[in-house]
Amino acid sequence: MAQREAVLAIRAEEIGKPPYPSWTAIGVNWLAGFDFEIKVVAWIPVGARAAE
Repeated sequence: MAQREAVLAIRAEEIGKPPYPSWTAIGVNWLAGFDFEIKVVAWIPVGARAAE
């Protein structure tokens, strides 16, 4: 990923101190030349049990 260093620097600045949220970086060759962002938000419903 050509922008990796820039992404990591901005991530560190925006997220701050632990606890850190989960995140994933995925490289896809056929998207070369395009810059875009996909955001996903997940939550645990109130009263949900953790996997046992």
